[in-house]
Amino acid sequence: MENKTARFELTLLLEESEQGMKGSLEYNGELFERASIEQMMESYRMLLAALVDNPEQRLQDLPLLASPLAFPPEDEIPANALYELFASQVERSPDATALVYEGKSYTYRELSCEIERVAQHLLAMGIQAGSYIGLVLERSLAAVIAMLAILRAGCSSVPLEEKPPFSQRAGMPSIRCVICEQAMRGYFSDIPCLCIDELIAPPAPLPVQEREMTDILAWYPSIDQTQSQLYRFLQHAVQHGWGKRAVSMGVWSLHSSPTFLYELLLPLTGGGTAWLVPEAYRFPGKTYCEWLATHQITGAYLPEHFLPALLRLSRQGYLCPLQLLLTQSRTFPEQKLQELQQRLPGIEIIHGYGVAGTWQTLYVLDATKPPRRCTPIGYPLVPLLLLDQQKQQVPLGAIGEIYVAGERSETAVMIAGTRFSQTGDRARVLPDGRLELIGPEIQVRNERFSFAAVATLLMEHREAYQAVIVVREKQRLVVYVVPEKEAEWATLKPALQAILQEYIPVSFGPVSLILLEDVPLDSDGAVCYEALPQEEEACSQGVEAAPRTHLEKEIAAIWCRLLQVEQISIHDNFFDRGGHSLLMIRLHNEIQSLLKLPIAVLDLLKYPTIRELAVFLQECQEKQQEQEEEQQIAKRVERQNEALQKRKALMKERRQHDGTLP
Repeated sequence: MENKTARFELTLLLEESEQGMKGSLEYNGELFERASIEQMMESYRMLLAALVDNPEQRLQDLPLLASPLAFPPEDEIPANALYELFASQVERSPDATALVYEGKSYTYRELSCEIERVAQHLLAMGIQAGSYIGLVLERSLAAVIAMLAILRAGCSSVPLEEKPPFSQRAGMPSIRCVICEQAMRGYFSDIPCLCIDELIAPPAPLPVQEREMTDILAWYPSIDQTQSQLYRFLQHAVQHGWGKRAVSMGVWSLHSSPTFLYELLLPLTGGGTAWLVPEAYRFPGKTYCEWLATHQITGAYLPEHFLPALLRLSRQGYLCPLQLLLTQSRTFPEQKLQELQQRLPGIEIIHGYGVAGTWQTLYVLDATKPPRRCTPIGYPLVPLLLLDQQKQQVPLGAIGEIYVAGERSETAVMIAGTRFSQTGDRARVLPDGRLELIGPEIQVRNERFSFAAVATLLMEHREAYQAVIVVREKQRLVVYVVPEKEAEWATLKPALQAILQEYIPVSFGPVSLILLEDVPLDSDGAVCYEALPQEEEACSQGVEAAPRTHLEKEIAAIWCRLLQVEQISIHDNFFDRGGHSLLMIRLHNEIQSLLKLPIAVLDLLKYPTIRELAVFLQECQEKQQEQEEEQQIAKRVERQNEALQKRKALMKERRQHDGTLP
């Protein structure tokens, strides 16, 4: 029955009669879809029936689903499937450009010959299919050839540190061989090495194509990257047509990242060109976008923390040539992704989710649909379950933890003969079958909440450029915010504080809201939490953190000028805000010039905050003043003594002149 209004968001009314129990559910149609309500009622009926059948069973153990939600099964992937996709492109367009990096390029034929050459050398060394091959190469065309040759030989690659010493990581498989350059050979005395810069001619041809291929493409510390995952990703690109947009694909990720092969093989299996992004351009902002425009790159993967920079440039009228954008975001709001899609005509945005940089779900962004607070991560590409704390599958719309089919988790569970690994991320299934990522929960003072969801709320504010939430020592929440360039921090800060007060429980205690110029990123484009400044709780208290005394204001003015910041807290650490040894020397010179105090550089190192330094300098000034007063008194006494001695000498001369002295 449809009513014009609902008094509450959701109201369930139950009535007991001689015929049994009757009920009605009233809901707000603007908040709930009919399919979701029907699923809730079906789960409730299932729960009541289970209670009648087994009234002594614990409530948490009762089922909520009549039948499990369907997710894609683990289909068999043909052996050699990935390499055959590339080989077919070699036959179709052998002279087309396949790979480019820093002015050097390979055609499909040339790239295939190089791959076959390295693969045949591996086989000539007696490497068996399924072996793990270490990879110690810098970002280069040679690294790409080595990874594809390992795939061609039916082996699995293990990216190692690019610089010695090389250590055995926890859980790392036994490495049969290492591909490196000649200069690195000496670091692997116990492991056979294939020096890729020494290979001249291939050995006698070997039947590479007849080898049985392993499903594991590469080993990473947190995940095994499999052929089946990557094959489904490429299948989706072909079936839904968006893969054709990657005519020229910018390969941003390092080959030590699981995302690398997705970016590389998307163009190489579709007849496009893979452009390795040079290190000088692997930073968010206009420089990277200008590189895309210079080379007319039509497809790219961007880490989530690159998205604000691209949106900012699009708001300024910058039009990049991208037709395909791949990204995985936990905090960037869907409304801003839709705005980006509207500002860059013709671009298709693929949003997804995966453990440690893999792709296990995909969603083609639709700007015509109303945006959700948490950007949907799409439809599963691999077997995936949402389980509650009792490891039972949750119903449609309910939040559960994501479990993905895999073998590398100590907390894996067996369901229907398949191992599912715990991810720590939470999500729910929407009525149309898409997954909506809620993010991991953190617990502070016995309260739990999703910091990713709160960061998304903050970034929904138009003037909030980026937001990062971390838990510091003593379970204290610190929120780092990068405002838009034209934003006024004085007006933005109260708006963000209101959001935090609404969505973060009071029991969490004080929350520090810290202004940043930029979020520090690591080589994979993720937040470098170690580089975030360690702030005291007072830094979020506005007036108390601002310089108060005349001396603090003078020091703060010097800091702002040297560190090139507009404002600073008296509790800020000089080095955490970007200071270094050379700036420390300049700071020492300016303080000496300003205060005329005989202090050492070591003294500044001992007192790295404005507050501590001001107290120390105040004591130095007081001591200097006392010393000056003592010196003045001593000089005055000395002058008095000198005057007394002169008077005595003068009187003596007068007496001698008058003859009164013998």
